[in-house]
Amino acid sequence: MKTTELSSGSETRLFTHLPYWSGIMAYPEKDWICFGTLTTEQPTSGKTLIGNFKELMDSIGRCNESFGKRLHWFARVEGKNGVGAEDRDPNKRTHLHFMLGKHKVTDGHKHQFTITDACQYLKRAWDPRFGMADVRPYDSTLDGLDYVLKAPGGPKSDGWEDTVEISPALLGYLKKEKLLADYQGWDPFALNIALTLKRQGVPVIFGKEAIARERRAA
Repeated sequence: MKTTELSSGSETRLFTHLPYWSGIMAYPEKDWICFGTLTTEQPTSGKTLIGNFKELMDSIGRCNESFGKRLHWFARVEGKNGVGAEDRDPNKRTHLHFMLGKHKVTDGHKHQFTITDACQYLKRAWDPRFGMADVRPYDSTLDGLDYVLKAPGGPKSDGWEDTVEISPALLGYLKKEKLLADYQGWDPFALNIALTLKRQGVPVIFGKEAIARERRAA
């Protein structure tokens, strides 16, 4: 598993390895509201696509006198320079999958969106300017989290290098709640079970926290 990097001069964390879903999977599932896929009318670079996505987040953030970086979201750019990520099909354009949380959206201090209204707002704001948007209410039974962070080809696939970006506000929340742990070396199946239990409120300790407790008890 590759190390996590910080983008130069930015508060935003870029995860250059996939799947990096451990910290995000520990985020309260009930707080996710939208799952979306954004495409562009013309082939574009991943950097441009992420920039356009941040404009979209700024747009909905302004409805509550806020900025996109203060919302809870993460996004994955699939493909590079207009080329499909997995099969290099030149007819597949770079696209972006994202998840948006309720923070400053459905619980905004000035305008409280319904989940349906938030999805429709994002679709309307994207479609006429950039391309097509498929934005729908988040459904926990459809594995949207895993889908956004998918890399079916493993470390040798092009998808492993796709950029996964997380908003500064969400990153700050995960740090504050101590949800970002060191899961390196964990068996993915065991980790998935542990994080599922943790999201359901079952006390689960692992990694450095578990080692520290063992030492204190010794």
